[in-house]
Amino acid sequence: MLNVWRIVLLAFPFVARKLIRVLLKIRESHPVDEPHVGSVVFCDLLKVAEHSGIYVGEGSIVWLSRSGEFKKGSPEHFTTGMDKGKTVYVSCKGKSPVGSPKAAERALHRAGMIYHQHGYNVRNNNCHMFTSGCLTGDFRPDKYLFSGIGVFTLLALAKIAKESLGYDYWRPWAFEKRGSVVD
Repeated sequence: MLNVWRIVLLAFPFVARKLIRVLLKIRESHPVDEPHVGSVVFCDLLKVAEHSGIYVGEGSIVWLSRSGEFKKGSPEHFTTGMDKGKTVYVSCKGKSPVGSPKAAERALHRAGMIYHQHGYNVRNNNCHMFTSGCLTGDFRPDKYLFSGIGVFTLLALAKIAKESLGYDYWRPWAFEKRGSVVD
């Protein structure tokens, strides 16, 4: 069965993306005004992948960038370089955001630092692994590998977020309705 997933995820990224969105239970209705501190957030990245981070309050997200820097910024900064009008999704229980203040604390502790210990790797030491580490306190990249595929994906993060936060849906964050936050 894992070989089938490998073929779908690697050979048919657009089909896999649609399937992933169904499995994640994304709900476009009932946008949230503001995530809770420690909510998991994600957005689509270049139509073939996703980008994730932790909401830390005051309109800011912390994430691991491709350069290996732990960045803190507004949702607009989080989605920089992606298509205009990008939607940021928030972990929710029903219609309400859920988060972990401890996850936000772990994320803030790393903001502004450079990730030297294991080095950034788009396949298995990426923003999803960092976000999972914020939820659990365990940042070892081998701890969370999506077994059999060799890629740490949003689906693996969602499993950890479900266990840690009890989320059941992802809902859009209506951040464009509020004023812009200075990075």
